[in-house]
Amino acid sequence: TPAGFDEPNVAGGGYRRTVVATVVLPGIYVNGSLTPSLDRVGEDLQIRIPVSLQNAPAGGSVVVTASSSNSNALIISTAEGAVGAGVATRTFTNTNQQYLWLQGLQQGQTMDVTFTGADLSPTVLQVAVDPSGFVTTTNNFTTTTAASNTTVNLYAARLTTTGLPGSAVELQEIRAGLTASVPVTLTSTPADPVAGTITVSPVVLQTIVDGNPASQLGVTQFDPNNANSVCTLVVPCSASIGIGPAVDFETPVGGGSYSRFVVGTVNPP
Repeated sequence: TPAGFDEPNVAGGGYRRTVVATVVLPGIYVNGSLTPSLDRVGEDLQIRIPVSLQNAPAGGSVVVTASSSNSNALIISTAEGAVGAGVATRTFTNTNQQYLWLQGLQQGQTMDVTFTGADLSPTVLQVAVDPSGFVTTTNNFTTTTAASNTTVNLYAARLTTTGLPGSAVELQEIRAGLTASVPVTLTSTPADPVAGTITVSPVVLQTIVDGNPASQLGVTQFDPNNANSVCTLVVPCSASIGIGPAVDFETPVGGGSYSRFVVGTVNPP
């Protein structure tokens, strides 16, 4: 205390004589957070996650390592089109985002993905692997026997294990290194002659390396039967188009935005 001044008694008051500074290591943002929420990926599907640094590295660059606690259930890739491993790394020179892809291998498992780096506080992302299947976003449609083909789009989707189990809740892309062959079936009313045909079945889906998981799709078409004279305005023909199931994937249930079925009504021209 300087001469001429008294030493304050600050016990219990709003003023203090000392200040404590706590110095912590800068962190790693995963999914935009230092404490990210649980993430979910479908079995044999993959999701992209953003990773960035809280502060620019003091030494010019730093290597961030992502490690899966169960590489039999979840692996990590540095590229959308590459098969991952239990450990993946990224080198950072600034705070710009970089991406990693989490690839689900075994449903029913929940594991940690831990992100570490020199002089960085680690971040842990918990990831659950859910069932997966194939759906369409194509709406029911009406066409005529003389019309052009109707396109039916197919997507891979993560299925929920809560609420209505087996419902498709999120479109995700097939993991790198895997190709799925998805059958598309047609149930016609009347059965003979049929109301139309499916142009491509099975439909082959695999990873499309474009940085946009939602753009991945398979395409087939419904071709109305030009020769079918039994379709009338009073009794139109109908075609129920079913998606999948595919080998090693589940059969989705329920409706909503994603469905296994699309129904076409076929009228005369």
